Amino acid sequence: MQKQSIHWMTIICLGVVMALNKTDADTTILIQGSALIGGVNGMYFDSDNLLHVAQVYGRTISILDVDTGKIVEQLSYNGEESLDSDSNLVAFPDDLIFCPDGKTMYYTDPAYYKTVLKRLPGGPSEPLLPIGSIPFVNPVTLSTDGSRVYYAQCWNNQDDNGLFEFDLVTNESKTILAGIHGCASNAMAYKNTALYTPRPFEGRVVKVDLGSTPARVTTITTGMVS
Repeated sequence: MQKQSIHWMTIICLGVVMALNKTDADTTILIQGSALIGGVNGMYFDSDNLLHVAQVYGRTISILDVDTGKIVEQLSYNGEESLDSDSNLVAFPDDLIFCPDGKTMYYTDPAYYKTVLKRLPGGPSEPLLPIGSIPFVNPVTLSTDGSRVYYAQCWNNQDDNGLFEFDLVTNESKTILAGIHGCASNAMAYKNTALYTPRPFEGRVVKVDLGSTPARVTTITTGMVS
């Protein structure tokens, strides 16, 4: 789950959004209660400094003004399944990230559309990859220049989870890792041509070196609770 670097850290747990000031460790509750209940997971700021919060079981992306704690908009599933309808294609949003311009959003849907989706300012959303092509897709992140989307499968208790790249310039996708049991990645951070990601089924955090062929996986730390 990607978080934009800011002077304070935003934490979401049990339907509560909190801001933790790094200088004095004071915690401010921005919003709490039923408005954000429902598998709150990925979150990221857009160019207007609004925090977009994905609620996978709440079937909603909530857009939050962190200065006031007010939810200014909610993108929710409206029961339409057709891509030709007015549906905003928000069914089970799990993780999300914005391009460097802070305007174009990418988000994952592991259970309904089973793909990565793209949303331009004001919508509508559209699938980046074919509907149903990536079951259990979970985290999503971007390269620093925003030219490549990285996404992975997680919580599929089989041996066929993978980590993938989609090139936004050539519109080509490729498999980086495959055949991983349980979870290829549950969150991702991109830095210096590498992905850093937890492997919850293995109790470790790994580095995936994208500069090597094939991608080299090294353990950063172990002993994490699986």
